[in-house]
Amino acid sequence: MQKKFLGALLTVFMGLSAASAQQQETPAGNLSAGFYTKPSCVRPGDVTLPKPAATDRENVLLYNNAIRQHNKQLQGFSACITAYTDKASLDIEWILFTVNTAIAKANNSNPPSEPAAPGNMPSGFYPAPDCSKPEAQPGVAPSVHDVKAMDAYNAKVKTFNASAETYQACLRSYTARARVDVSRIKQEQVWASQTKAP
Repeated sequence: MQKKFLGALLTVFMGLSAASAQQQETPAGNLSAGFYTKPSCVRPGDVTLPKPAATDRENVLLYNNAIRQHNKQLQGFSACITAYTDKASLDIEWILFTVNTAIAKANNSNPPSEPAAPGNMPSGFYPAPDCSKPEAQPGVAPSVHDVKAMDAYNAKVKTFNASAETYQACLRSYTARARVDVSRIKQEQVWASQTKAP
């Protein structure tokens, strides 16, 4: 009996959380552990001027100006971090797109649409699986009365099924490693968001 391809591979990983990923020993992804880019945002240092007395008008003006400049820099830093985390979500979409494209190819179905824009990584940064799809299925079985032809057909089916199992196992492994890479990006999102805290 010929086996079907990949009827129920999981294609959505959005339920992962950084917390759940940290509770377990992290397996390997399709990319190296430190593959994801760090934010280039620089948090401004604290205002070092001491707060002057209210009657010290000159130093009050200097202090208030320093506070305004600091707050403006903080706003820029916050906007930079927000842009980073938003683009990280796009990078997750690129991973999902690449995985779902591979599964669509396996099932001979239409591939998904590309994400709208690149994220922090270049468009198409995520590697496609290195899995060899089996050749075409053996086709229609011969007459059961033709023993020689049936034996040859059964041998082809056996070879095809073995190749299909290897292919499915390869794609499942690739999909599991993609989950790891998604969780790593989510961890970077959480870490970046936490840097905005006072």
